[in-house]
Amino acid sequence: KVCATGSGFERGLAAAEAALSAELLADDNAGFIRDDAALSIVFVSDEDDLSSKPVNQYLEFFKGIKGDQGYRDPSVFSLSAVVGKEPPARDDLPACESDNGEGFYGRRYLEAANLTGGLTESICEDDFAPIISRLGLTLSGLALEFQLSRYPRDVGELTVELYSDEDELVRELVRDVDYTYDPQRNSILFAEEQVPPSQWYVVARYYPQPNNTRPVEETLE
Repeated sequence: KVCATGSGFERGLAAAEAALSAELLADDNAGFIRDDAALSIVFVSDEDDLSSKPVNQYLEFFKGIKGDQGYRDPSVFSLSAVVGKEPPARDDLPACESDNGEGFYGRRYLEAANLTGGLTESICEDDFAPIISRLGLTLSGLALEFQLSRYPRDVGELTVELYSDEDELVRELVRDVDYTYDPQRNSILFAEEQVPPSQWYVVARYYPQPNNTRPVEETLE
């Protein structure tokens, strides 16, 4: 059975570092890193990481694999975590429970994911299909959420347009039909079946608070 034997101390970050070491990339894992592809690491664990080094040291190592671009461009590297997501009342209690078992709080995995713009999901979800779908969209560069830089003074004045890669207007999107607006996160949200193609981009126009008479135009790529 996978993961039923071996050490009981999970060291996911250290294992990923070892898998991407120069020695293994030159041998067993040759060809795994491609210059034209982003590096995305996904951890699925019912326990926290117990690797020996601070989280940031592992992240610096992973960024370095993509060269200078790894430090400058956040889109070329991300780490996502499917773990126990909510802090428990006590450290000895699980973060979540399901019919499949318990998940303990994955603090270090969550820290790594949040620092790299990755996704975080609960390992206790009964249906993993939505998780995998969201991960697939994110890792392929397709976004479900676009956050605005300022709050609109009136959501009714917000217009959202879809443009092709030739800078041609495809159409104006209809709120609550093509997308939704989340006032808490100040975000434009797409359902999975509504996500624009990766070569296209979204333009939002609105008047920002408080009662500003100068409109804002944002390209949400």
